[in-house]
Amino acid sequence: MEINGAVLEKLEFNKVLKELEKHAGSNLAKEKIKKIVPSTVPSEIEKMQQETSEARDVLRLHPNFSVGVVRDIKDIIRKAEIGVTIEPQEFLAIQDNIRTSGKIKSFFKNNEGNWSTLRKEVEKIHPVRELNQEISRVITAEGEVSENASPRLREIRRNIVATQSSIKKFLNKMINSPDIQKKLQDNLVTVRGDRYVIPVKQEYRSQIKGLVHDQSSSGATLFIEPMEVVDLNNKLRTLKSEERIEIQKILQELTDYTANFRDLLESSLHSLVNLDFIFAKANYSVQLNAVRPELNTEGIINIKKARHPLIDKAKVVPISFKLGENYNTVVITGPNTGGKTVTLKTIGLTCLMAQSGMHIPAEEESVVSIFKGIYADIGDEQSIEQSLSTFSSHMTNIIKIVEKADRESLVLLDELGAGTDPTEGAALAMAILNELHENNVRTVATTHYGQLKSFAYNTPGVQNASVEFDSETLQPTYRLLMGLPGKSNAFEISLRLGLKKDIVQKAKEFVGSEELRVSDLIQKLEYERKVSEREREKATSIRKEIDSLKKELQEKKRELENKKKEIIAKAAEEAREIIKKAQRESKEILQTLEHNKKVQEAQEKLKKMDRDLKDKSKIELTPKGKIPQNVKPGDIVEIPKLNGKGTILSTVNDDEEVQVQVGIMKINLKLKDLRVPIKDQKDDRQKKNLSMLVSEKSKTISPELDLRGNTVDEAIEKIEKYLDDAYIAGLNQVSLIHGKGTGALRSGVREYLKTHPHVRKYRCGEAAEGGSGVSIVELK
Repeated sequence: MEINGAVLEKLEFNKVLKELEKHAGSNLAKEKIKKIVPSTVPSEIEKMQQETSEARDVLRLHPNFSVGVVRDIKDIIRKAEIGVTIEPQEFLAIQDNIRTSGKIKSFFKNNEGNWSTLRKEVEKIHPVRELNQEISRVITAEGEVSENASPRLREIRRNIVATQSSIKKFLNKMINSPDIQKKLQDNLVTVRGDRYVIPVKQEYRSQIKGLVHDQSSSGATLFIEPMEVVDLNNKLRTLKSEERIEIQKILQELTDYTANFRDLLESSLHSLVNLDFIFAKANYSVQLNAVRPELNTEGIINIKKARHPLIDKAKVVPISFKLGENYNTVVITGPNTGGKTVTLKTIGLTCLMAQSGMHIPAEEESVVSIFKGIYADIGDEQSIEQSLSTFSSHMTNIIKIVEKADRESLVLLDELGAGTDPTEGAALAMAILNELHENNVRTVATTHYGQLKSFAYNTPGVQNASVEFDSETLQPTYRLLMGLPGKSNAFEISLRLGLKKDIVQKAKEFVGSEELRVSDLIQKLEYERKVSEREREKATSIRKEIDSLKKELQEKKRELENKKKEIIAKAAEEAREIIKKAQRESKEILQTLEHNKKVQEAQEKLKKMDRDLKDKSKIELTPKGKIPQNVKPGDIVEIPKLNGKGTILSTVNDDEEVQVQVGIMKINLKLKDLRVPIKDQKDDRQKKNLSMLVSEKSKTISPELDLRGNTVDEAIEKIEKYLDDAYIAGLNQVSLIHGKGTGALRSGVREYLKTHPHVRKYRCGEAAEGGSGVSIVELK
């Protein structure tokens, strides 16, 4: 039992694989495709078909998805394993795979889908982020070792730059000297053998002391290293040697570190290649508009409108083919170039693609069997080495097929029995088909022999089929007709091409009456088939029209139902709105009534208070005491109207008002409403306490307030208390630090300062004071 390479080549499966390769992103996946051999294990085939279907679903939902860059790092991992230093560019290849791994993991984590088989493959991917970070630290994107790889390398490279600068500085000064310039071939500094030199004309060699490192091809120019820079060049060479040693050390350390992750890198590489391979099959499925076939192991094939994958979709004629249920052998007849061989290859390729995990170019519900052996004898190749004729070559191949094929095999035979005497060839063909048929081998054979039509007709389990030929246009249609044998059409073609009727008639006489009767029967069957097909197409058209009308009526019915539901829902919603409106209005009425009741009660209370005040004002005496004169902040005064005392906070303004602190309140009062308090011990203590408060404030308060990080409201609350304290402490000027930022805090602070009673004026800070990030406030 086998599906060998010769069969794959005869059926052009290798060409299908070349088309599949175009959809793979990595060389490793392309190599995997080249080595595809169709499986004969049902569980493997089902798994591969599931992978392709899931990948096809990913592409349906995310058309731009691709696996991405996958590098072949097998040899690099091997180098790390045995301790051979990995080169910078090779580290970048490892990094590419790590990044691709991270992208794939992230995609399947962040996107939902029934992709369980693919997710199992993704679980084997390990984006080793710590290795990725270390490679990024050591290797630049250009594939060089970064100076940040080690402090020693950074120091060496700085010394190299400094030394090169010293050499260039001296040499530039030298070549710009008028005395030296005339002795130079070119006014420039160049490098020979890692040493800086100047191009000197041959005739001035003795006048420039130094070492000759090279000369031009003509010998007219010598590249001389002046003695003055020999030591510097030696130092530079030493530094570069130290740089190489340090780089080698760094790369070896990174190689050793990478070796710790070799198993994870290998696992990720294997899974990335598998995913690239799977998505290549999915993309090829999209290109072919292919479907996942239903699989079985009973030898049943039922492909619907299958297309040869290598023929242009716009030109290929689909075929529908059945085998394995009511018959195990199919004999296909028809004219040359009518499509018989293409039909055989389409059947064979459909099975090979399905058993390789590929979708097949056919319609949904197509059925394909899993065969343990697929055998084919197609073409007219001749074995030159064995000096065999075409017939002998075919027969040698067929003998091997008959020996190996069994009930789990598919055999495809093209032009069976051709290449020898027609009578003997037909007899051999029938005998071979009979042998395969009796062994229950699934067989499809093409032939020109009319005898095989009768064999198929008279043998149970054998079915005739043919490729259609249009006798009107004298052209094949390439359509496969199951159940109907092919007709020669030789007489009709000859007549249409101009052969005399009497010659054609004589030819018919040479053909036996039985064969003519069979031919006429086939012609009649063909006519009836076409009539039947037209009627069937007409019936199908009518059925489609009925289905369309039915669908339209159902759609209209659904629309009416939806409209009915919408009307009912709208009416219900309107009813709810009416109820809600009534409830709101009722509530508002109740609230209004309640409010009116409260207003009435409040009015009664106000009237009562007014009466009490009037009564009280009648018995109030004129306040005793003197109106204070020359008041200043800190003075204690009596406030008769409030029956209490307060502390003066400000001087008298133009309206004869002062600001007074009464408890926690600050209020502006007319001077005439204040009285000088009686000098008792209690007042003295209060004044003393205020004096102490002012003294304490002056010691502790800062001349600046930092408001950065506060909101405008928080800042204003702090400013209010701070300015009161600063005013009490006697500060003349303070600084409010609000920062620059967006300017919102600065604007809020300055807007507040415009109306503050303690503020005389404010301005933006000078450069030395903090600039626009500070407001300087002058207090009254």
